[in-house]
Amino acid sequence: MKSASWLRAKLACTALQLQTLPHARSGRWRRAQAGGEDLWLDAPEGRVAATLHLPKRDERVPALVLMHGSHGPLALYARLAERFAQRGFATLCLELQGFGRSPAAQMPYRVEQFTGKGAISAAVVWLRARREVDGGRIHLLGHSFGGSVVLASGVADTRLASVIALGPTRRVEERTLGPAAKESAMWRARFAISRRLTADVSMDLVAEVSRAICLEYHIAQWQKSAHPAVALIDGERESRADQAFLKQLSETISPPVVYWTVPQADHYLNSASFGRWVYEDRKTLELFVDWIAEWVARHRAADSSEASGPSSARRA
Repeated sequence: MKSASWLRAKLACTALQLQTLPHARSGRWRRAQAGGEDLWLDAPEGRVAATLHLPKRDERVPALVLMHGSHGPLALYARLAERFAQRGFATLCLELQGFGRSPAAQMPYRVEQFTGKGAISAAVVWLRARREVDGGRIHLLGHSFGGSVVLASGVADTRLASVIALGPTRRVEERTLGPAAKESAMWRARFAISRRLTADVSMDLVAEVSRAICLEYHIAQWQKSAHPAVALIDGERESRADQAFLKQLSETISPPVVYWTVPQADHYLNSASFGRWVYEDRKTLELFVDWIAEWVARHRAADSSEASGPSSARRA
């Protein structure tokens, strides 16, 4: 019989999605389009799936690497990619190992298989080799767990113009790793379930991965002067404790940095994803996309030299 922690982890995504429905100010159902160029990227930890959405423009365009959260590639991300393409951005949606189409990590498990750093680096190299992309204007955008992944991956990458984290994981000691943490068992189960792991994982591995990616553990790197521009974003309906924690961290980061709250938005930008369908708050998504478009327009990579050579991606 499955434990209560396993059941909570299994149902967590659906429960959280349902909670967001009452927040939609202009809610409507939309089906995420199946368009885009399906790819396989060769990363050090193994191959990962990705989908590229390109705008219909002749000039070289800025690019976003979009990193999903621990619930995988929700329809919300495909809808955001469509909107960013309409605004003139090439958007590469990654699927880390065990998520979406990407195969699960194989034993023996190692921290490097779960941080996403290799996949993101491969994505940046591949984008810089695309003739449609301006190599000096590549940005990372991550949500929730993905927000932590992009912050850890992009902190010292001079090829990047900026790193944007929406609702990144935080307060990890208090919630999952500390002696008084109440969510440890559920988080351990969720870690294995979300990544489709066939073998049990130790809490030590979960702790190592959390400490490798979560901002509070590598904040000192962001306090140095040389890093890409960083935007930390919360929905206004995130808990006050979470907002205060992230805002305080932002105030210790060296410029350029900004902390912004999306008005009247929750952790999922007032959206709920079910398969390829998403119940979306049009006004909130438009506000978010507009803000991101304005933010990235102001930033360019410190290292704007173009990469050249063969691509490391294969068409699906």
